[in-house]
Amino acid sequence: MIFKFILKAQRQKKLRSLNLRIRRSDKYAIWRNRILNRDKWKCQNCNSTYRPEVHHIKPFVEILKEKKILSLKKALKCKELWKLENGVTLCHECHKLTTNYRKG
Repeated sequence: MIFKFILKAQRQKKLRSLNLRIRRSDKYAIWRNRILNRDKWKCQNCNSTYRPEVHHIKPFVEILKEKKILSLKKALKCKELWKLENGVTLCHECHKLTTNYRKG
């Protein structure tokens, strides 16, 4: 039982590390800017332009888990991660109201 707990904790740590490396990549910056530009830097919920953030409609970590992505190289090749349809601009306040806000 303790062994399973340790393995789960190690997997989560690796996913967090991978998540951070992906979000720091040039490809992520391009994807993010495309979403912001498409949405005219406005929250698609309340139309605010204050503190725009890009929200993943299908959770980012869920895609990593489903596709069994464990490396930056695989992540950069995964088409689903970079679909513009999976991103939407939200202001910080509306983003905090989403169910998967900052979960991975």
